[in-house]
Amino acid sequence: WVRNNISTFGGDPDNVTVFGESAGAQSISELMATRLADGLYDKAILESGTSSYNALYRNEAPLIGSRSAEDAGTEFLSSLVTNAATAADLRAIPAAAIISRAEARQDLTRYFLPVVDGRVLTETIGAAIRAGDEPKVPVLAGYNADEGTLFYDSIRSPTVLRPGITGTLEEREQSLAEVFGENPAKALEALYGMETERSWDAGATDMLGDDMFGVHMRFLSKANAAAGRPTWMYFFTRTTPARSQTIGAFHGSEIPFVFGSSSPLMPTSDKDEKLADNMQSYWTNFARTGNPNGSGLPEWPRYNASTDEWLVLDHEIFTVAGIRARKLDILEEHLIDRIDAVSRATEINPEFDATLMTTLPVSGSEETPADGN
Repeated sequence: WVRNNISTFGGDPDNVTVFGESAGAQSISELMATRLADGLYDKAILESGTSSYNALYRNEAPLIGSRSAEDAGTEFLSSLVTNAATAADLRAIPAAAIISRAEARQDLTRYFLPVVDGRVLTETIGAAIRAGDEPKVPVLAGYNADEGTLFYDSIRSPTVLRPGITGTLEEREQSLAEVFGENPAKALEALYGMETERSWDAGATDMLGDDMFGVHMRFLSKANAAAGRPTWMYFFTRTTPARSQTIGAFHGSEIPFVFGSSSPLMPTSDKDEKLADNMQSYWTNFARTGNPNGSGLPEWPRYNASTDEWLVLDHEIFTVAGIRARKLDILEEHLIDRIDAVSRATEINPEFDATLMTTLPVSGSEETPADGN
């Protein structure tokens, strides 16, 4: 749609940049993993989010706390109807009933994950990244220094960290070892300063942010750069002087700077406005030319794994090599294990796909998946 219509809005159909933050960046990574979108965009910006291993798995959930696509579908439909044995029964459910149920369920987002179906996605996003199949375009990507502060008290996924742990230090250490392995867990405890009960929460919060966002952003950027595609990485560290500000450069806090907006919760200074101007210039230069650099801006070097250079975005903008390198190295080993586990659980089932494609027409379209279009 964008390629066909953007010229009406003054845009260039041959110079399209896809752009997202958090779940939006996850969606961009999923778009980049499907061959159906090849040639429809030219560059990608991902802020704090990829779908390296998030997925619903066909019939077997390989990770602790995960679910299969089949189980998720059954669970959701069972919340709407009790005896829907056929597709016709399900199609007869009123839209109002679906909306009402969605509004009543705070956990609905857990159903909206990519599924390897053999058509839109032929492999998991993480596998595509690792193989160099994704992304196929220049990328600008990064994350914030304190991503974990908004999530530490609410995340309960043992595949991440089990941050809801209470109890003795020994019990917490044991839980960490169950997830990462004994030696990596000990190294992470030391690197994040999680060696006492008093320091555990602060260290675990930092680790959670790196494990949810940082390691994924670097993993994607390393693969993109290794494939010879222009790549730039940033690390946003600005903590705004909001009253009672205790959560640092939190998840999403770069957004007002990217868009030049303001918020009563995030008062800005002249230096903040200058940072916002610079960030908008970087972002728009990249969208326009494929290179964020431009006149009057601090030089932003292209990323590659050997130099591991990031641009730090704060009142002072400068380049640093090896941002949290040792921490991210350990987390990346665990990430690759998770990607492999998910990939094994999402192997294509041609018989299932053939049945699916011939029985579920695309709503609102004259074409059906069975046509192969």
